[in-house]
Amino acid sequence: YILGILEITYPEPLTLLDDLNPKGALQEYTQARYSGKAPRYSVVAVEGPPHDPVYTVEVVLEDIFSAAGKGSSRKNAEQSAAAEALKKLRQAEIFVKENVIDSRDKE
Repeated sequence: YILGILEITYPEPLTLLDDLNPKGALQEYTQARYSGKAPRYSVVAVEGPPHDPVYTVEVVLEDIFSAAGKGSSRKNAEQSAAAEALKKLRQAEIFVKENVIDSRDKE
């Protein structure tokens, strides 16, 4: 029963790590696909009152990609940015695969 739910929720097992630890998943993804390069995180804004700040963090991998995330702490904002980056990277990967398959069909 549980395996059935996991298969429906996470058809690609590696995406389970994305939800549990987006920063770790992004680190592994970029190191595997971009010659061991690591993403860099930086706080770009802190808004709100001192007792309830909202951090905005940007994650960048050289000229390859960037993404931003918000959170109630720097750590939460970094996790949010990493999750957004993974989402963008995986969408781009799917787009490239689909276009490669389409171009092969046209040949």
